[in-house]
Amino acid sequence: MPKIIDVIRAKRKANVTAGFEGDHSGAQETGRLARLAAIGGIGSDGWKEYMKHFGDLTPDQLKRLNAEDDTKDSDAHNFRRAYLVANGVCGMSSPDTMFIGNKADTIDEDPPVDDVLSPAAADPKK
Repeated sequence: MPKIIDVIRAKRKANVTAGFEGDHSGAQETGRLARLAAIGGIGSDGWKEYMKHFGDLTPDQLKRLNAEDDTKDSDAHNFRRAYLVANGVCGMSSPDTMFIGNKADTIDEDPPVDDVLSPAAADPKK
């Protein structure tokens, strides 16, 4: 079973690859769903639809992304969930959702590696 971040990276790769070939529909759909998630907030139908759109996730992984597991009150996990939504709404600096997995690398960990306040948190490769 792939990790959550691997599924997200696969979606990002598909969006970016298609975008380089002139097809931006995947990234546009990701952006549309991310906006619904941001507007509706965690727990909303829009949030759940956005998290589900990444693809081949297990029920437990979806619970993690939807904050329906024992990480619902975890600041570190909520930080990563917020980045998944915020980075899904791509702009000029992130065509085709290129940065969608940033800052969510450790969402699978329990507890996640707390790099939020570390100097590595500023590293654009994360």
